[in-house]
Amino acid sequence: MRPDFRLQTVFNGDSFDPDYGIPPMVMPYAATYGPLGFRSNGTGPPYDVVLLGDSFLDVGESDSSTISEQLASVTGRSVLNLGLGWYGPYQYLEALQRYGLEPGTRVAILFFFSGNDIEDIRQYQQWREGGSYYDFLQPSSLIERFRFALHSSLGLLTPATTDFTDPRSREDKLDHLAAVDVGTDTVPMVFTYWKDSSTVEEALATDEWRALASVLTGYRDVARAQGLTPLVVFVPTKLEVYRDRVLPSSGVEVLRGLPLENAGRNSEALRTVVSELELPLVDLLPLFWERAGEGELLYYPFDTHWTLHARQIAARHLAGVLGSL
Repeated sequence: MRPDFRLQTVFNGDSFDPDYGIPPMVMPYAATYGPLGFRSNGTGPPYDVVLLGDSFLDVGESDSSTISEQLASVTGRSVLNLGLGWYGPYQYLEALQRYGLEPGTRVAILFFFSGNDIEDIRQYQQWREGGSYYDFLQPSSLIERFRFALHSSLGLLTPATTDFTDPRSREDKLDHLAAVDVGTDTVPMVFTYWKDSSTVEEALATDEWRALASVLTGYRDVARAQGLTPLVVFVPTKLEVYRDRVLPSSGVEVLRGLPLENAGRNSEALRTVVSELELPLVDLLPLFWERAGEGELLYYPFDTHWTLHARQIAARHLAGVLGSL
């Protein structure tokens, strides 16, 4: 993000579509980005804790509702947020090296998102070999770069929106709509980041998981060399948390995919990697499973990300971990 930039919009959710026939969640969203282009921090340097991650750190309906601000509030510690949407493990390490090694920092916390961090690695490796990183363009000529910059800048002159055009038919969309038991309510949800039925061993044998082990090795070594205690947090997907609460009234494609979903695979695979590296792991999946079973809404039904309630739960849990260090 641009330094000292303020984003103000209305938040509907990154997977909302009017074809679902459900009124949209309309939530004011105001985000301030500081001089480094990351979400602003209510506390100042020296920072006790530095957080590394993707949009799960970046997202917050107000400047006080991000996971970093929630953690600062519950611990009384100074917290630096270096998370940004579209970042992956390679960027987490780079952000730590560039901005997170200031004197006085004691703990680094890397948030691994089960949904797309492995794909982020693949995309990064593809970019490093001359390809693209997702849909971010890489214009080669001066004219192309100017056209790209102009188009991007003009987009900032209009209110941002989370709406998008989904080319699928309405019937197809409804086939992918889940009905989920959340306490006393049946909540319609859209799940993203479906995995396959491959095993932990098969996952760990891929180039991407081997690259993750290499990145985490670098993360451990850089942090410890600067006197920081490095932690890793496993951030589960909405599907991993609510899989066992999907109702038979869900769309046919949801019900067809559930038996193939190895919901605990990434958690177990990450546990294997960090154990070999002797890195402490905070796995939020068991905690979120438990809270989902108690009827709590932890993710926005039509969005990838945590509700404020879930960020508060995660912050309190991490505060306990920090207190034990």
